[in-house]
Amino acid sequence: GYDRKKSGGYLMRSLSSDEQQLMGGGGGTNNNNSNSSSPDSQGNRKSIEVTENCPEFNALSALFGTASICNNASVTNDDDDGVHMGQPTEIALLVGSEKANISDPRPNYHRLQEIPFSSDRKRMEVKCRPVGGAHTCTAFSLSARRYHHLNGDAPISSDGSLYFVKGMPESILGECQTHTAHDGSAVPLTESGKARALAESRKMAGCGLRVLAMAYGPSLDSLTFAGIVGLEDPPREGVVESVAHLEKGGVKVIMVTGDSRETAIAIAKRCGIIGGTKSISGESSLSDNDRPAVISKKRGSFEDSGTEDEFLDLSSSTASTYDIEYGQHALSGAELDAIGAHNLPDSIIGVKVFYRVAPRHKLALVRALQKRGEVVAMTGDGVNDATALKAADIGIAMGKGGTDVAKEAADVVLADDDFTTITHAIAEGKGIFFNIRNFLSFQLSTSFAALAMESVA
Repeated sequence: GYDRKKSGGYLMRSLSSDEQQLMGGGGGTNNNNSNSSSPDSQGNRKSIEVTENCPEFNALSALFGTASICNNASVTNDDDDGVHMGQPTEIALLVGSEKANISDPRPNYHRLQEIPFSSDRKRMEVKCRPVGGAHTCTAFSLSARRYHHLNGDAPISSDGSLYFVKGMPESILGECQTHTAHDGSAVPLTESGKARALAESRKMAGCGLRVLAMAYGPSLDSLTFAGIVGLEDPPREGVVESVAHLEKGGVKVIMVTGDSRETAIAIAKRCGIIGGTKSISGESSLSDNDRPAVISKKRGSFEDSGTEDEFLDLSSSTASTYDIEYGQHALSGAELDAIGAHNLPDSIIGVKVFYRVAPRHKLALVRALQKRGEVVAMTGDGVNDATALKAADIGIAMGKGGTDVAKEAADVVLADDDFTTITHAIAEGKGIFFNIRNFLSFQLSTSFAALAMESVA
């Protein structure tokens, strides 16, 4: 389940503002009025409280406003823990907006159209019109009044409606022509700016964060980049030990995910799937206690600020390091498409991480492993996992968070959605198997001795 006080933490960054940094905590208290400061050795990275008086509040409102509007989850504050409904990723976005002191703008908008997230498109789009004719933040109001380049007398959006998009950074940034400045206005987004945003997203993903990009605009051909958001979804307690026990028992654990390469490798390394099974204390989750939302006062230029190290100092790991150390352990969905079906069983030998995959890739992997003579157990919880769950020798669905389609297609349903339960089940199964084998060995040996004695007699 999703716990607002222990939600795994999140780290958010508005690249659309001028070198401003937004950081928040997914756990701990819900006190948004606390101050936090973390200056460096020169003291030039002092943090302040996020309020409406912040000069960057308009840019932050656009970022979190987009994250809230392009969202189907709901969070209420009826008690200390709150009541939540929806996908954990979307719930975390709403909690982040709340901790940044930005109210949910959805009651002020009427949704006209929705294109849901899909594994192939890696993005979600909604079109909304303000109920009273007025948008909730300056950035949205300016975007709705944007005019055609060819016909300067006619606005792109005649009724004030806007498109709000969230999804994979590579997909979103490729369609953005502008980005949000600190005052909410839209300024041109150059190729160097896109490169810096992608470098930042990869840096965040390299720390195990799930990175989403936000954009808005009067049309899908005229989008404004609002920023990127990183959400931490750490491994559950006991997963590292379970993976170690499974590997020791001869069970190969493979990760299949739709996340980016950097995120997938970082999580796989943290779980012990690649790089050994020791716990990585230095790369542990962000603290879940008393982390208010803050922004950095350090100023600069989004387009021309210095090196990447001046942005979020998340980790010393880089994409090149991952390529050198773990490149042979990971394959993307696009790379799987380029491999012929008859060559796939031999091509995936030694590969433990598959990223940016679609449902068809999961099914292809199950069949490829079966062709190699492996007994495949597939875990999943979504509708897209149903075909792979059905094709696997043992389909395992999640009982709490799984869909009805996944449960019907699976052979086993985990009542507690806990990976360690699979480890215990395998241990029990092996115990039964060994007992049966020992029993048969005993019976055959004694029967053979009796027959031999009768023959001699």
